[in-house]
Amino acid sequence: MNKNFVLISLLFYVTLCQAKIAPYSFLYYRDLKAPETLENEIASFVINDSLYLHTEDYFSNIRLYSKDNKEIPFIIRHITSNDTITYEPVIHLSQHDFKRNKDNSIEVIYKRDKKDSIPVSLTLETSKTNFEKMVTVYGSNNIKKWTVLVEKQPIFDYEKYIDVRNLTVSFDKKPFIYYKIHLNNITEIKNSPFTQIFAEYDEREVKRRYKEFYEYKITFHINNTIFKGKYKKLVYGKKVLKEYPLLISETIQDTTDKTTNTYLGSNRQPLNKISLKVNTKNFKRKIKVEGTNDTTDDPTWYYLGNTEIYDVTAGDFHKEKMDIDLNRTGRFTKYRIKIYDHDNLPITFSSVSAIGDIHEILFFHNNISSLKVYYGGNDIPAPKYDVSSVLAEAPPIKGSLWELGKEYRNIEKPLSTKRQLLKPIHILYGALALMIIVLLCVLVFTVKKVDEKIKP
Repeated sequence: MNKNFVLISLLFYVTLCQAKIAPYSFLYYRDLKAPETLENEIASFVINDSLYLHTEDYFSNIRLYSKDNKEIPFIIRHITSNDTITYEPVIHLSQHDFKRNKDNSIEVIYKRDKKDSIPVSLTLETSKTNFEKMVTVYGSNNIKKWTVLVEKQPIFDYEKYIDVRNLTVSFDKKPFIYYKIHLNNITEIKNSPFTQIFAEYDEREVKRRYKEFYEYKITFHINNTIFKGKYKKLVYGKKVLKEYPLLISETIQDTTDKTTNTYLGSNRQPLNKISLKVNTKNFKRKIKVEGTNDTTDDPTWYYLGNTEIYDVTAGDFHKEKMDIDLNRTGRFTKYRIKIYDHDNLPITFSSVSAIGDIHEILFFHNNISSLKVYYGGNDIPAPKYDVSSVLAEAPPIKGSLWELGKEYRNIEKPLSTKRQLLKPIHILYGALALMIIVLLCVLVFTVKKVDEKIKP
């Protein structure tokens, strides 16, 4: 029994000695320098191409250390922006009254429910074309006293001459119950294109010719009136994207499969979309995109997406699609684009680029002016920090931007087992473990003595 307690205690001690990931576990490091002025307690820096290239998909093999090799907690997340989005909801007002005036105008009164939003614009939907009207909008709370919200604003349709149409009128935002629309020149008198030509003769000679036009009336018709409100909302967390170049390494044509394979190099950036530029016009082909990190002669390729690309121009008609969305979150050093040519001439790319996310690392700097970033290496478990859960729930925070220095190969070596055990923290752990062992031994010895005394 004593031997089991001793073994468990020793295992506990060894686990404590090996719990922390030391800087020598990583392949590379960079100095991280603070700006001259620290804006707040949060610091940040942007992950560059080299860090993308040498880190795992979920950034498990990256750490921050102070000068005395103390690990600094951090969180990695997408760089996002805060956008202000304008919303224009439709407000349903009921028609309260209608009136046609002697001056060839109409007035329509609408009623707003108090619980509804306040309108700031209206749109008069109509099927009529080739017109111009003036609209005045009033507001009131009792239908007796009216306040002008906007006066003589034009709505028009010039289809006969140009494809221009406007049916919307904006006005001041005021909380009235009733809104009145005054529309002028509701009925127009126009000349018919059909005419009769008359001639006056003088001694069998034409003295004068003139036309007589037939007149007809066109009455403006409102199919529907749509009132809209307007408000702005701050939206957090819109991802900021960046364009990443992809280097074309080689292009191979497979005459058996009738395909063209283009191979691309990447620094393992987190790509979402690939954009292509080609030297060919008037085509439409199916393509497939795959990715790999395998460096062997026969690598395993992972499917990322497929689509059709095309570029067609015929006279004034032009249609083009040269992008493909990637549906896998992994990051790869190599990409392969397979084009299915069939019996067509092969297509070659002039350039290839990609759109992807940008990541940043945030941490509490605690007034430290310089740190080191260690990264790269295999079989390194992902860290678990309290700061991750704290900052993850907060809205996007702009920390002081720190500067990444030059990349260095990490030549630090692990301490010998003897030196590791002699480190102060390990001596402390050893003393605690030894105390536990001694206490357990005393406890076992005491229990044994008590049992002997109890026996008859």
